[in-house]
Amino acid sequence: MKEKAATIESEQQKILINFLNKFSSGIEQRLRLIMFTLSVVMTLLAIFLHLSGIMGINKPYFNILSIFYFTESVVFFVLFYHHILSLEKAFFWFSIVSQVLQSVRIFSLTYFQPEMYNEMIINNLIILYTLLLYVTFGLLKKAPIILSICTLITIFGVKYLQPDNPNNSIISIFGVLAVCTALGAVISQRTIHQLESEKNEYQHTEEEVLRVFNMTRMQLHTYLKMNEAMVKGEDATQTFFDMIDDQAEKNILEAAENRKLAKAMQRASLSDVFPSFTEAELAVCELVLKGKTQKEIAIILGKNENNISTVRGHIRKKLDLEPEKDLKEELLKILNV
Repeated sequence: MKEKAATIESEQQKILINFLNKFSSGIEQRLRLIMFTLSVVMTLLAIFLHLSGIMGINKPYFNILSIFYFTESVVFFVLFYHHILSLEKAFFWFSIVSQVLQSVRIFSLTYFQPEMYNEMIINNLIILYTLLLYVTFGLLKKAPIILSICTLITIFGVKYLQPDNPNNSIISIFGVLAVCTALGAVISQRTIHQLESEKNEYQHTEEEVLRVFNMTRMQLHTYLKMNEAMVKGEDATQTFFDMIDDQAEKNILEAAENRKLAKAMQRASLSDVFPSFTEAELAVCELVLKGKTQKEIAIILGKNENNISTVRGHIRKKLDLEPEKDLKEELLKILNV
């Protein structure tokens, strides 16, 4: 029996995860989708309880309002589900229309004053505030402010139509809660949006580093730990290079060599080190130091390979290099790299 219950729970979790992955991405989107779904479910449940006679006032006018409420909830969710409206727009307009219908219901209760209308006004204000909380937790821009203003207008309208209502003090509390919640929503949205932006920037930087060095996240974290160990006087270099593949090792060593060369070239200009070299010879030297082949140098400088070979010969002659000596290695020695 327990295994069956666990299987059912696992299947439900899979369905929920697939639903969230299909219609949202990122923390903000996922949280917004959860709040939108919960608000629609809450609305449909409240309408079902009213129309079934379990709660609320069973009058034709109020039943019609509930039917409108039910219809708009289903319509906005279907529009979102079929990608006709984005999640933000569907949630936003659902909350606005729901707020208007709830306000109309509260004004109607205040005006017609059916049996137990005071209790029903409080109940509907609770629903209004719950909707405001869902919008706030869903990080929906502008909606908390608009809903709070509408709630305040509704509260002032009720107090104007019924200045002697014994529940006016309780009703006023909802106004204070609405204002405080709206202010909290604005502050939290800005904070969470900033954190999300920083997270996305970090992920982009990390992915770019992994792409350049052809490394996995685990290898990158190992490299960072290696640097931390070296700061502490420990040597974890061998452990790191044992964990990465040949291509990643090659990329890292090439990057380190290029950086070392760049530092050397910053300290001393090639023309200062080799004052007798022509501009063509200096250009070839620079590319040789960067590890370019003769063919690559020819393509970069727009020359043919025979011309580059001749220039390399002049460089070797000026440096008095023996045939077996490597030009790049000798240049690095001269630059003290």
